Amino acid sequence: MFALGCNIQMPIKVIKRQYAFFKTNFQFGLRISLTLHYINLINILSFTSIIYNTEAYWKVLRMRELVLRLPLGLRFSADDIEKEESELIFALKTDSKIVASCQFVISGQTAKMRQVATARAFQGQGIGRDLYLYCEENLKKQEIIEIYCHARKTAVPFYQKLKFQIVSEEFEEVGIPHVKMKKIIM
Repeated sequence: MFALGCNIQMPIKVIKRQYAFFKTNFQFGLRISLTLHYINLINILSFTSIIYNTEAYWKVLRMRELVLRLPLGLRFSADDIEKEESELIFALKTDSKIVASCQFVISGQTAKMRQVATARAFQGQGIGRDLYLYCEENLKKQEIIEIYCHARKTAVPFYQKLKFQIVSEEFEEVGIPHVKMKKIIM
């Protein structure tokens, strides 16, 4: 990990990938604009809690809909949105954009993780992992012992890298295969 001056940590591979982009394009005389873009991109990433029915909440909802729902031909209903009022919502954001988000339904000392999404332009850079680790630390402070989720089959390797275990047979949810996964965090 690479610690930034704004008290945020980013995976070193993101820094290397951005630096490689800068280094490659530096040869074409784009030094000033790319340097400013690189510095700004790093300094404006921040983790935050999202409050239901705020401007930030609606940005999270839109990003999740673009990443998770529209590819399946689905939209959020008013009932879906209303149910989220009592959920804990965390996000990683830039100045004006939501980069990734994750939500939790708390029941006793158990948290159901749901609606985990990373904006397409930021996928594969470790941002989803970093957001999850941030959420896990916050949940530990609330004395949560176990996190579980209904993971899309395509996301199982992501959760396994985070030490989640498959605890169910495959089932269908929103028209695609899922498995239940869980992790003991305390």
